[in-house]
Amino acid sequence: MNLQSLQGSVRPIPKMQMQMELAPLRNAFRDAARLAGRRGLAVHDVGFGIRARLLTYRNNSFVMVLPLNTTQVAGPATHDMIMETGRLHERETNFAIAVFSRFCGKIGPQLVLDVGSNVGYYSLIAAAFGCKVMAFDGNLEALDYLKMSIIINDFSDRVNVMEALVSNVTEIEFNGWNVKADSGANSSPAFVTTRSVKLDDVIHEPVLYAKVDVEGWEPAVFASAKEMFQKEPPLYIFFEMTYYLEKWKHEYLEVFMMLAAAGYMCESHVLEKMFTMPTTNEAFDAMLKEYSFICDPTKTHFCQDEFSCILPWPSVNQLSSKS
Repeated sequence: MNLQSLQGSVRPIPKMQMQMELAPLRNAFRDAARLAGRRGLAVHDVGFGIRARLLTYRNNSFVMVLPLNTTQVAGPATHDMIMETGRLHERETNFAIAVFSRFCGKIGPQLVLDVGSNVGYYSLIAAAFGCKVMAFDGNLEALDYLKMSIIINDFSDRVNVMEALVSNVTEIEFNGWNVKADSGANSSPAFVTTRSVKLDDVIHEPVLYAKVDVEGWEPAVFASAKEMFQKEPPLYIFFEMTYYLEKWKHEYLEVFMMLAAAGYMCESHVLEKMFTMPTTNEAFDAMLKEYSFICDPTKTHFCQDEFSCILPWPSVNQLSSKS
């Protein structure tokens, strides 16, 4: 085949179509440049800064944009796992997909809350299934990658990115991964925001699914949603408990009391059983003893567990009728 015939076989791309197809890449490069600039670097110093993987769950596919490890965005092990395996945390992913495939774009509440979204793995899955999402994180770098994914997948009408931490208190510090009460040292770096919002102030419709994973700050998140849990709680919840052995005592007790009062049934992923939620200090202390096989204080300074919670339908109907 000569050059002339080869050129004749190439389909010309209209100028307007080419501009539309290149727009996501231009936006991605712009965001990558902004990310590098927050660390005082030029984009060529860290490379383009992105990698991407096509993810498919039950015939719903989307492209997820992830940071290169050279960009130093919080959570590199998580990003590597998604890139290498196409999944993150098997049980949590399966729980979310079971909910999204049943409800998103079909029946019941359509709003998903992703509190501690990082680069938006669960936000994007929910959007791919047809749900609306509110994604919360204070790490502006991580959120820029989520925004790139939103642009490339045309999810702008489904995912609302909230550049904020979720908390019942306003004076807080954040290093890009961990949140704590503000000590007055102003130690939060430039690539994060310490702006905080309460869920009760920003959620104005029924919630299908709430994912809360904020590395030990979960009690403050739940405390910001007391009205929601009293009037119309989410139908499904996934949350992580990170219990720092040397610092905390009963901070998560209020979380379990809220869930018990609303009528949730929760499964512990570590203990691998349905979980009887403690409602007293004594019951909470007894619960922690069950984790002794993984929480040896001579070897680690924290315990972690993950909980999948379901609100039985009779309780949902009863609570909704009271609101």
